[in-house]
Amino acid sequence: MKTEDWLNGDNKYLYVEAYYEKEFHGFDMLIHKHPYFEIMYVENSYCHVFVQDSTVNSYKINKDQFMIVSPGSCHRLYIPPENKCSMCTLEFKLIDAEEAPPVSLPSLNQLYASCPALKKVILNPKKYEIIHDIGGEFLCVMKRVVDNIERKKNDLSMEDTILAYLECYSCLIALSALYSKIMTSSKSGSYVREAMLILEKQFDQPDFTIDKLSDIIGIHRAYLMNLFVSQTGSTINKYLHELRIKKAAALIKSTDSPLTDICFECGYNNRQNFTSNFKQIMKMSPQEYKNKCRLPDLYVYQKTYQNEWANEND
Repeated sequence: MKTEDWLNGDNKYLYVEAYYEKEFHGFDMLIHKHPYFEIMYVENSYCHVFVQDSTVNSYKINKDQFMIVSPGSCHRLYIPPENKCSMCTLEFKLIDAEEAPPVSLPSLNQLYASCPALKKVILNPKKYEIIHDIGGEFLCVMKRVVDNIERKKNDLSMEDTILAYLECYSCLIALSALYSKIMTSSKSGSYVREAMLILEKQFDQPDFTIDKLSDIIGIHRAYLMNLFVSQTGSTINKYLHELRIKKAAALIKSTDSPLTDICFECGYNNRQNFTSNFKQIMKMSPQEYKNKCRLPDLYVYQKTYQNEWANEND
């Protein structure tokens, strides 16, 4: 099979070409490439993988992370001599229909259609991807593949053969689900970051609302509100008021502007709403905060007066 066969998977099926689960005490592999889709998982410690495209780049893979290497990519595994690193690796190959067991398995194209994220990760233009397996769930899936292939080697029954193939497919479907979740989370995170940047620029606009914010970003209001809470632990309104009050506190401390002017300058339409939010966030009213900010000046004045009075009475 050639690397190009991964693009058009009609009548092509998947199985594991090579695998290992072992602890390395230092290791330096020659740079190489093969027409297989490879997953290298670090169970403990770390390793380095060099990937060659137009240039050679080194990537560190830490515990509970794995690197996906696309078919035909030049790469090299390196573990420093002083390092003990346990790894689990699977290399998936394409096989023709006559090599597959006599059971209804989806072809590569059918798998791509059902799991679109799998096609993205296998045919990744970057040639590689590093993924963090939080909780180690994907490692358990990989180990089941290894266990079933080992069992198939010792028992050539049709049942074990079919089970080994099914575990291979289960592993790739689990990878697709994990990659899809990561991509969705990354996109969701970009929505929240965009929302925060917009709020930081427009918090002083009294008529700025969540509806306007969701319109600018281009997603539904309720969806944005849920994303914001799940990723920041704060509601949009709470974050908006914190920005306004932070600005108000800075103005109170650095200027002599009347509190009413500061209230309007920070995006509030009335003093009552401004005072209520200020007390909730700063644990004191705007006037109390203003008095507190002036205490150091009063203290300096009193000390100066006391010193002058003492000098006059010497």
